[in-house]
Amino acid sequence: MKPTRRPDGSWMFRYYENGSKSGRYLQTILPAETTKTEAGDAYKKALAGASARRGRGHVPRVTFAELAERYVERGTAELAPRWAAHVGSLLEKHVLPVFGPRMVASLRPLDVEEYRAARVAAGAAPATANREVSAILRVLSWSLRNDFIETSPIPHGRIERLPEPVKSTYFTADEWAALARAFDDPRTWERDREKVRRLGPVLERPGKTARRFGGGRRPDSEASHAHREHLRATMDVFRALLLTGSRLGEVIGLTWQDVDLDAGRLHVFQPKTKRAKILALSPELRALIEAQPRGIGAAPVFRGRPRTMKDGTTKGGGPWDAAFLQRAFKLAKKLSGVRPELRIHDLRHTAASWLTIAGTSERRVRDVLGHTDARMTARYSHLAPEHLQEALDVLGKLSGCGKVSQGNARATFGRKKRPVEKP
Repeated sequence: MKPTRRPDGSWMFRYYENGSKSGRYLQTILPAETTKTEAGDAYKKALAGASARRGRGHVPRVTFAELAERYVERGTAELAPRWAAHVGSLLEKHVLPVFGPRMVASLRPLDVEEYRAARVAAGAAPATANREVSAILRVLSWSLRNDFIETSPIPHGRIERLPEPVKSTYFTADEWAALARAFDDPRTWERDREKVRRLGPVLERPGKTARRFGGGRRPDSEASHAHREHLRATMDVFRALLLTGSRLGEVIGLTWQDVDLDAGRLHVFQPKTKRAKILALSPELRALIEAQPRGIGAAPVFRGRPRTMKDGTTKGGGPWDAAFLQRAFKLAKKLSGVRPELRIHDLRHTAASWLTIAGTSERRVRDVLGHTDARMTARYSHLAPEHLQEALDVLGKLSGCGKVSQGNARATFGRKKRPVEKP
């Protein structure tokens, strides 16, 4: 009998101990503060145990949609927020319309393989189809760990991943050098601003002088070049991405308590894996960090340059916005003439590619990037940060990042630095 509310507010359900009428008929009472969902979950777990004792390994009459709903509500908390949202989107848009109404006990590996083949035939990339299958298996494995099912209908390892094209998009040394200089030339900047500037019509206004609306900043104006200087400061973030082999969010999230200049170490927290990688500071990375306006504690290492507005107020100077950095990177690509398909994340690929080309071992490349493949964790976990010094020095020399943006250099050089507060 499914959970029902009793007069005193508590919940009650009954079930056969062995999953059949030949066994004892048991009754369970749950406190009044138990929610309807929690009562339903407890009932399904009890049925799962009874079913297993009878030799059936699955929760009877539970659909994949029910398990997916609970996984999205609770299980995705172990994932990085953006990746959790992505997994939920994959389930909602593609997986649930096919497998949602299916009883979990009826699922077979062949069903999932046929689904994946149909998705590829419909135009989905092999990597996309693999992610969708991974989402299905995540739901089942999480439900198994949390006792919603006793055994998974798709045993571990039964479905092999489709081969995926290896992503080898990375900057050449010339492309990186061109991108790093994208905002340096005032004339190049003015010519580009002149091309994109669109003047609006001149409108007559009653009792006022005529005014032209639209158009934006004049290419040669102080405001235009102040904006260029603001964009130049973003290059420090891009340099940090290359020198550390990190993701954009990891560099934006760096704080001064993550920097230990005395020990020559940098703690980079990785939201995707919920753990930190510890890197040794190469000379170029140390110079880049020391050139930033000094802060303490949770203050961000890389901050946007503050700008003085017409009314005398100051704007900016806080943590970089990821969307602004993406726009700056896109504009830098346009001004420098590098391949349009290059992305910010390709700076991470570039770090790995350059290290590999320079002869760095796969073990050290993985530690620089902070990969945490379960099959490789034990093999790499014993490496100390000092073992990565040589690898990071290679990145520094190849990148040409010895010079930092003049905007942030002026903010630090020539005045006494405040000491970094140690955590």
